[in-house]
Amino acid sequence: MFDVAPREPIRPLYWPDIVLDLHDLLAAEWTGVYIVGGAVRDAFLHRPLKDLDLTVAKDSLSLARFIVNHFDGDFYVLDEQRQVARVLLPTDEGRFTIDIAQFRGVNLLDDLMDRDFTVNAMAVDITGELNLLIDPLHGEKDAIDKIIRRCTVDSISSDPIRALRAVRQSIQLDARIDSETMGDIRAVNLAAVSAERIRDELMAILKQNRSAAALRIAFKLGLLKEIFPQLDALDDMVISESGGRSRWQLTLDVIENLAQISLAISPHRTDHTAASFGLGMMVMQFDRYRAQLQQHFATTWPDERPHQSILVLAVILHAISVLPGKDARTVVQDYMIGLRLSNVEKQHLLKIVSNFERLQQIDDLSTLGIYQFWKDVGAAGVDICLIGLAEYLSYHRLEFDQDVWLQLVDKANTLLDAYFLHYETCIMPPALLSGDDIMNAFGLKPGAMIGELLEVIRRGQVTGDVLSVDDALRLVEDYLADHNLN
Repeated sequence: MFDVAPREPIRPLYWPDIVLDLHDLLAAEWTGVYIVGGAVRDAFLHRPLKDLDLTVAKDSLSLARFIVNHFDGDFYVLDEQRQVARVLLPTDEGRFTIDIAQFRGVNLLDDLMDRDFTVNAMAVDITGELNLLIDPLHGEKDAIDKIIRRCTVDSISSDPIRALRAVRQSIQLDARIDSETMGDIRAVNLAAVSAERIRDELMAILKQNRSAAALRIAFKLGLLKEIFPQLDALDDMVISESGGRSRWQLTLDVIENLAQISLAISPHRTDHTAASFGLGMMVMQFDRYRAQLQQHFATTWPDERPHQSILVLAVILHAISVLPGKDARTVVQDYMIGLRLSNVEKQHLLKIVSNFERLQQIDDLSTLGIYQFWKDVGAAGVDICLIGLAEYLSYHRLEFDQDVWLQLVDKANTLLDAYFLHYETCIMPPALLSGDDIMNAFGLKPGAMIGELLEVIRRGQVTGDVLSVDDALRLVEDYLADHNLN
């Protein structure tokens, strides 16, 4: 028998203020509204809550409207047929998301049995006592023991995307996947899962600080074959100068070092984060624009895909692009289509993958050399600099050369200094003349020449040779004369 009676948990549940406010609101007007899924697990483990799943026997859309009307939030229907709605509430900590649905089945037990893992199959009645736990599948014990266990024998086979989710949550919770669940994962076929769902779960994995560990596990379980069919070839490609590691192992090392670099410049940096010589020297150099780097990493892409995920994906796609018969543009194009990515993501990925080793290769750090770098790569240059550092740490971990590392850090520092602190001087100075100004002043017609002249002026501004409108006009006049165009 499955016990759905509320009981006191082994440890108290931690709820943020917004949940306490919801409890006060709903307890007076509703009954039988349950918090379910990861929110209960995180409340039990005292992890931060950024969203909430609520389930109710009926009237889920009415419940959503009731909450929105009280808190003055936003509301939209995710699935009209299944009566699933999303509520977005403003809080002092940022936007809080609540997904509201009707039971998966006849009652609460059916709903919990239909979930993925036992740690996510606990519930709390938000209209009742918030510190009483409903736990028919013993998720509390698995949460304490750090075990990812399927809810039923067909939990994975009925929804194969849960195989990837098991890997992600094992990394998030520092938990092991139990043997029976592992067997189900090995037998799963992701080919039946939509590209959008695979993309979303993959991106959720790639944004983790320990995404390299998750990818390593997923690869061993055979879960990445459907997503990245070339990984076996990468694993077979041994790179002799890297201590006999395969291209795939090196790629995972780059991802791991990139995560360490990201952490070292993040708001979560501690005294121990950059304890190594390599990261310590980098942090000292980059500290002047740490806030700008954090803002860059906080960028989100369509459907709120995190920047960290795009960055890690770029590392994987670059590794694939070096395989025989592959090139960066084709690889990025294929995966953009396969993963249903947007055009803006495609362009950013292509710039990174095509310029992956640009930091190591750049020798011209004159004003024009710096200008040309940023003109070619745009905002992706920030990522190219950080990836270049991560790649050096990965390839040379056995023979780390401090002098070479410091030179590489200095290169990155010079480029980032121009981008973050001298953008209008070094990269995109304010326009002194427009295309119309040039055509009117010199009787020219529209065409490619106008863009060329604007670029000549911009380069003159970068070098300091053009400081005024008169300087710009004289430069155009001299350029036209030198090229017999006037």
